[in-house]
Amino acid sequence: MNFQRYQRHYPVIGLEGQQKLSYFSICLVGCGGIGSPAALYLAAAGIGRIGLVDFDQVALSNLQRQIVFTEADIGKHKTEIAKEKLSALNSSIEIEAFCERLSYKRALEILSSYDLVIDGSDNYQTRFLLNDACCKLKKPLISASVLQTKAQLAFFDCQHFCYRCLYAAPPPDGMTPSCAEAGVIGATAGVIGTMAANMAINYALQKKIHKQLMIFDSETLSWQYFDFTQQPDCPGCVKQQYIPVTRISIDKVPEVSDFDSASLIIDVREDWELQLAVLDREYIHIPLNKLLHNQFDQAVLSQHDKIVLLCKSGTRSQKAAKYLKDEGIENVFSFKGGLKAYLAGKNKRLCY
Repeated sequence: MNFQRYQRHYPVIGLEGQQKLSYFSICLVGCGGIGSPAALYLAAAGIGRIGLVDFDQVALSNLQRQIVFTEADIGKHKTEIAKEKLSALNSSIEIEAFCERLSYKRALEILSSYDLVIDGSDNYQTRFLLNDACCKLKKPLISASVLQTKAQLAFFDCQHFCYRCLYAAPPPDGMTPSCAEAGVIGATAGVIGTMAANMAINYALQKKIHKQLMIFDSETLSWQYFDFTQQPDCPGCVKQQYIPVTRISIDKVPEVSDFDSASLIIDVREDWELQLAVLDREYIHIPLNKLLHNQFDQAVLSQHDKIVLLCKSGTRSQKAAKYLKDEGIENVFSFKGGLKAYLAGKNKRLCY
């Protein structure tokens, strides 16, 4: 053990505590906005073995929050770059990189040799898969996620309570916006990633971890705490079953791939998106959130025989069109592929 490296730890956790960290192993799934800060702090703390699981490559849009990467890393596999950076930070620990998309079988193989799993993934399929694998292996799981200015963090021992006790099933397709659509403050991801690392260190030191869902609001810098209990028939921690995530699709409205002169075009993108790219024909602008809260003039819509909803890639426009149809407005369509597809048809490229 390098005593000089960890000397700031000793007054807090002692040499015995540092030794516990050196013997401990953690697998991080997702090397993004949450996984980046978590991995850096875990490596710096001297966690003996760290596994990194991610199939993605570094993109320019990642650098706003994924602090383990730089511009020189764009186009390279995240796990390999993260392994290099963490090894340079602390050469005395072991780093394992798994550049792959997890299946349930593969998750069981990889996670079986680790003491703790941190889920920093960005999709429900992986979250539920990891939960079920950890329940089967009886491995503790830390779940962390972030969207816009809010983040959540929870610890599951996966024997007496698990992620499925809190969330029985994922939401229907299209009901939850992606990070690309909703956005995220990079520092908010940093806060929750750091907290996940702190929680993992506490667990490695055998400190008590409370069973609560923690919600962080970066605008008010406040935390909320919610208790939850084990569900008696939970397929995860009670029955230890793997249930593949089958996304529940919302009823889709018809799509169009072109505009005609009779159509009223409604762009449901956000104000900042219009500053980057504007449709080259007449339209009205109603941001999705305002439309879903009835903050628009229905009389204007009723004057048109055909309404086409437009967004960046076609997901939000489906949600908006479905809402209008449920409100009794007929002849509503979603533009397939959004503005991105429209511009591609003109050999142009969306800039964001």
